[in-house]
Amino acid sequence: MAISKNGFVKQGESGFWRSGEPHCAESLSRSFRGTRNPLRTLLSHLGCRAGRKKRGKFSILWIIIVTLLVLMHWKNPTWEPMSSPPVPEPAEQTTSGTLHGIACDVRDGDTFYIQDSSGKKTKIRFQAIDAPERNQPGGLAAQRLLEQLVSGKEVRAEIDKIDAYGRTVCHVFVENMDVEERMLHEGLAWHYKKYNTDPRLSAAEASARAGRRGIWQEEHPVPPWQWRRR
Repeated sequence: MAISKNGFVKQGESGFWRSGEPHCAESLSRSFRGTRNPLRTLLSHLGCRAGRKKRGKFSILWIIIVTLLVLMHWKNPTWEPMSSPPVPEPAEQTTSGTLHGIACDVRDGDTFYIQDSSGKKTKIRFQAIDAPERNQPGGLAAQRLLEQLVSGKEVRAEIDKIDAYGRTVCHVFVENMDVEERMLHEGLAWHYKKYNTDPRLSAAEASARAGRRGIWQEEHPVPPWQWRRR
C-alpha cells in the first residue's frame, strides 16, 4: 500500500481497491469518531467486498483493519473497547484459633497490630465494638485509651474471622481484662450489636450511657458506621 503526497491511498497493483477511488486517511479517521460499528465504516471506506476476494487478500485486509483500529484508538482516546468485568471483592473467611503477642501500632480505637515471637505482625480488628473514627468526636480519645490498655503488653486475641480487608477480627484480652468491654465501659465505643449480642457488652455500653461518659456526653453522638457514609 502506498500513500501519495496529498494523503490519498494509491491503488495497489493487485487491484485490491477499486480503480479510481481515493481513500483519505484523515477522512477515514473522522468517520470512525462517534460510529458504533467501526468495522463496517472501515469496509465502506475501503470499498471492499471481502466475500468476493481471495483468501490471501482477505488476510491482508484484516491486517489493515487491525492497524487502522489501533491508529484510530491512538488518535481518539475517548473511544474505548469493552471494559473487563469488575473483580469481586474478597469474601470474608471464617476461621478460629488464638494469637499471642505484643500489641503495637494502634491505628484508632478498634484497630492495632500484634507482633509475635518471630517478629510477624498481624492486623487486629475488634469483633464486638466500633470506636469513633479519628476525625469524629471521641476518635482521638478512643485511640489514646486503647494505647493505654494494650500498647507494649502481652495480649491474647481469640480469632473470629478474617474480614474482606484482610484484618483478623478478634476478641482481645490483656491478662483477664476484656479490652472491648473496657472500651465500652469508658464510653469510647459502640457495642456492635449487628455482629455481637453478648449481654455483658450491652450492659457496659448502657452503664456508659447512663453515666454520660466519653461519647455519651454528646447530645446526639453519631455512630461510626453512619459517620463513614458522609
